[in-house]
Amino acid sequence: MVVPGLDREPVVEPPLSRYAVLRSSDLQEINTAVSEHIRPQSLELPSPGGRLDARLHVARLRNITVGYVTYGTSVNTHFGAEDSPFVAHVPIAGSVAVDAPGYGLQSEGVGSVISPSLPTTVRWSRTSAQVAIRLDHQALHAELADLVTNPLSHPLRFQPCMSMESRGVRGWTSAISWLVAELDRGSGLVDHPLVVASVEQVIMRGLLIAQSHTYTSHLDAYTRSARSSVIRAVAEQMDASPQTPFTVDMLARQAGISVRALQKGFRREFAVSPLEYLRAVRLKRAREELLRAGPSEGVTVTDVATRWGFGHLGWFGQRYRERYGESPSKTLRR
Repeated sequence: MVVPGLDREPVVEPPLSRYAVLRSSDLQEINTAVSEHIRPQSLELPSPGGRLDARLHVARLRNITVGYVTYGTSVNTHFGAEDSPFVAHVPIAGSVAVDAPGYGLQSEGVGSVISPSLPTTVRWSRTSAQVAIRLDHQALHAELADLVTNPLSHPLRFQPCMSMESRGVRGWTSAISWLVAELDRGSGLVDHPLVVASVEQVIMRGLLIAQSHTYTSHLDAYTRSARSSVIRAVAEQMDASPQTPFTVDMLARQAGISVRALQKGFRREFAVSPLEYLRAVRLKRAREELLRAGPSEGVTVTDVATRWGFGHLGWFGQRYRERYGESPSKTLRR
């Protein structure tokens, strides 16, 4: 199976040749290198007469590693259910068959996605060559948590067999093609920290959207906002206790929704972010205290600003004047 955009068959100049780390015919050496750079595995020769001629090319980004793997003969790779990175295999030559408990054996036009919690076997044909995408466990979960409404309550597990004819998968492999091409060109573009973060997010979110997994049914929450009652309950919580050092993560967790859903809900209901709403509440309370303070009570603007969470007096004074048309000290002198 050849993926559009990664058409390298026959392979003349393998992808990621600038990042070659291994060419070997020794089974143990190959197995160790792939296990270290891509994911722990157990490599098996199904035929005693098979002669290995493996290549491994590896380019590391930040939360993603992109590799090129070929073995030169038919092999079986067994992946256990250990705490390891997620790995997606995109075929660019030959064919593979994917076998996992509960899913059966699938072999027609497929790639694979290996999840930490699911033992999986991938059977490579003699001419198989694949681009392997290793995704950091925590980084992928963080992207997923930002896309779903409710907190993650069970392990992320992908459907192990990836249909290369799926429209979503074809779109995702186009992004992989671009990334491999940029790495091959050595332009340095994907080395820039402002670029690599966005590229990795596209790759991780693209896989989460394109390939079925245990949270696929929750992803429609990405396009839905949280209910008005939930958002208003969060606002009431801040109204009742504005001195509490709230964070967006804390508020989302307490409300049982994602950070994105919370932010979208506040934009819809109040046209501000949650923290902007909180600052407005604190500013109002500070004004109320300044108005109540008598001239002989010894109250200062610094005391009031600090009490309501404004550590930067210049910022407090500027926002106060913008909102109330006078300085905090003028309010205090009334």
